[in-house]
Amino acid sequence: MQDLAIEDWQGGDLVVVPLAWRDYEFWSNIQATTQDHIGISLRTMYGELLHQPLSPALRDITSKIERRLGAS
Repeated sequence: MQDLAIEDWQGGDLVVVPLAWRDYEFWSNIQATTQDHIGISLRTMYGELLHQPLSPALRDITSKIERRLGAS
């Protein structure tokens, strides 16, 4: 059963684990691995988001705010 905990599952796969097979350590390993993968994906998405250019409307708003802060 340990080999299943480290097996790479394809994105979007749904894994159903019968209650009788839910050894606490085994189940914890699956949860920890899944949470790690989710965290990595979120950090990647947020990192890419920061490199996107602002929309023209948002750029105008930030310019106005910067001018107001500069005038203060």
